[in-house]
Amino acid sequence: MPIFPASRSILVTGAGGLLGGEVLAAWQGGCKLYALVRRMPEKPLEGVYYIVMDLAAPLEPGRLPARIDAVIHLAQSSHMRDFPDAALDICAVNTTSTAQLLDWAMRAGAEHFFFASTGGLYAPSSIALTEDSPLDPQRGSLGYYFDTKRCAEILVRAYQEQMRTVVLRPFFIYGPRQRESMLIPRLIDSVRTGNALTLRGGQGTKLNPIFVNDAVNALAACLADDAPKLLNLAGPEVLSIRDIALHIGAIVGREPLFDEQEGEADCLVADISLLKQRLSAPMTSCRDGIATVVGSMESNL
Repeated sequence: MPIFPASRSILVTGAGGLLGGEVLAAWQGGCKLYALVRRMPEKPLEGVYYIVMDLAAPLEPGRLPARIDAVIHLAQSSHMRDFPDAALDICAVNTTSTAQLLDWAMRAGAEHFFFASTGGLYAPSSIALTEDSPLDPQRGSLGYYFDTKRCAEILVRAYQEQMRTVVLRPFFIYGPRQRESMLIPRLIDSVRTGNALTLRGGQGTKLNPIFVNDAVNALAACLADDAPKLLNLAGPEVLSIRDIALHIGAIVGREPLFDEQEGEADCLVADISLLKQRLSAPMTSCRDGIATVVGSMESNL
């Protein structure tokens, strides 16, 4: 539960996504929650005030609350890889909506503004990335998406004297009911169906994914006045794709298949020293988190 009393109000954008949905479920009843969504959910949560609004279009401040205490801006374009065809959508949702929400939040009296950026902004590194590590995102299909997130970070930083702003850089958030196109569900499906996983360097990318409940706890902890202005969101275990696949195989009872290729594997590992200082409860192990996701996927078969 957030540390705000029930009289306080919070607006969550991207509330139809994995993290946004879990924030609503965890904080439901603890404060006045507004959820900004592209479409109404099939099962709306009781006590949550839903606002249907597409952030690819200009913000409609008149449909938002007159007063707000905190904004949790988690929305991102669903067309992140579709540059240049969806460039205007990507920029509108990731950057323009951030500028508009910052202006509205300040005028509505917000004390806190959280912005979900991405850990993909960091320059490639063989060591764990701290919040002070240099930025130089890789290009390719996600290059424009990274640029729009970086632009939005700069806009958020400009409001530090008006509100307590926190920029979050997530690294592979996963959890139940996540879209099948995301990393952990894709790996689960590949192991379960017997599709070979490509592993560069024999191990594949190294990363430390974070279970969604831990990310929710981090958001709640950051509502404190002494929250850092920039925070990596990642998990407690550094694993390769091979490691994760073996965890999955043990859970689903099927030996994973690998296509081992030459070359050096990528390393996308975040230093979470600051995050661990904020959390009072132990973080979820990869094995336990993956088991929860497997159970959720099997229940939908």
